[in-house]
Amino acid sequence: IQIQECQDPSEAVKLMQDHLELTKESLDVKSGLAGIMSGDEGYDFEVDWLIKDFLPSKSLGMVFGPGGSYKSFHALDWAGCIANGRPWAGCKAKKGAVLYVAGEGQSGVGKRIKAWNIVNREKSEHLFRTKGAVNMTSKEAVDKVISYCRLIKSTYNVDVELIVLDTVNRCFGDGDENSTQDMTKFVAGCDQLMEETGAGIVCVHHSGKDATRGARGSSVLRNAMDYEYSIARTPTLGYTLKCTKAKEFEEPNAQDYALKKVEIGIKNEDGEQLTSLARVGQGRDSNNIEVDEGVQRLIDLMQNSSMGIDSGMNHKFIKEEVKSWFKDAPTDDAKRKSAERLIKKAMDHGYISFRKNFYYLLETTGDNTDWGAEDF
Repeated sequence: IQIQECQDPSEAVKLMQDHLELTKESLDVKSGLAGIMSGDEGYDFEVDWLIKDFLPSKSLGMVFGPGGSYKSFHALDWAGCIANGRPWAGCKAKKGAVLYVAGEGQSGVGKRIKAWNIVNREKSEHLFRTKGAVNMTSKEAVDKVISYCRLIKSTYNVDVELIVLDTVNRCFGDGDENSTQDMTKFVAGCDQLMEETGAGIVCVHHSGKDATRGARGSSVLRNAMDYEYSIARTPTLGYTLKCTKAKEFEEPNAQDYALKKVEIGIKNEDGEQLTSLARVGQGRDSNNIEVDEGVQRLIDLMQNSSMGIDSGMNHKFIKEEVKSWFKDAPTDDAKRKSAERLIKKAMDHGYISFRKNFYYLLETTGDNTDWGAEDF
């Protein structure tokens, strides 16, 4: 307005120059403050999830446990769900490419992915894996992984959302896991990998001799983690997943997950079917679940039937029988909904499953591990 009101052109030019100088100074100040925040700015931060409530994106985390605790099966299960955009154990998964750095057992990893594909009816075209370990303490090796991620993006037009390092030991080069200096190099390599790719990283790691004391090696690793899960085998074919650290989200309850032996469609030289394992069902609270009266009544109904555990009971019969228990419900629709809620609770807690129009009672002890398994 001042410039418009100027009668003298030279005065207008000077005002314009002054205005530009003030604008430049303002921009310089804002640019200098770009790296800091004021007051409670950012309080409304929300976690961006790869797997809702369990696995945050663009973060560094760890799954650890003793040998044979199925931690690699679990990591591949997460990887498969993200690569296919498939919910994991009922939790929404963000779809994107996954790079699995397989430090050992290449043929075994392929068999596990095949079993996962069979159970989930997927092809996992965006689940990629390396042909060997990567030394995360070496900048050259980390740059190589970054180049893999960029090549995946340029070739398949999909961003790598998750990188799995299986295991920390195999991706540690010749360093000492107990050395603060060496572990700091490993963490720095992970940070560089996340910075350059925008992907999150899951480190698969071993627990120490005393599994209750957490992952082995220098505390530098645990201190750097945004989240951490421990894995332990259950008495039956499965494992317990327990969150032991979560920086930016509420720790989920410990859950038990069942694995199922799957024939992968090939035979060995003796003509025997080769198999691997894959998770089935939604999982259940690892703590002892107190069975309420309604669920116990449903269990008793199926246990006392002449059909037995394996033969199942027709879903229409079960629904009508359970509906008849809610005599105080005001309408037939209310009775039906109450019956459906009770049956769902029994399924969620792993007492019954549903396949091909039949409900099956599942053993909660012994060798039966078919907790809510889908028919595949």
